[in-house]
Amino acid sequence: MIQIPTRQNFTIIEYRGFHDVPRFVLAKDESGTYWVLASPFDDTTEEYSESYTIFEAGQDENCARTVLYKHCSGETAEPTCTLPVTRIEFDATKRASFRLAELTPSQSLK
Repeated sequence: MIQIPTRQNFTIIEYRGFHDVPRFVLAKDESGTYWVLASPFDDTTEEYSESYTIFEAGQDENCARTVLYKHCSGETAEPTCTLPVTRIEFDATKRASFRLAELTPSQSLK
């Protein structure tokens, strides 16, 4: 099973649905792999999800953008993992980069 790297900086390539944080993100890790993070609005609860569902999107930027656009329109694939939004440490602008917060011994990637 593919795991999202936990000790790297991620560069945000594109984002959509900004509320308090970007809600759909296309990011690239230090090894050149693209990731889509999705935290959509839930009409039934009238809230944004408290977690990002994370999808590995390959190493081709055009293909990765297609994965992002599909998720923005509601088409989803099998996720790599999920993480609480609070585990993502964005840069000051919340638009350029992020890191994953360190895990405590009792936490793990789901």
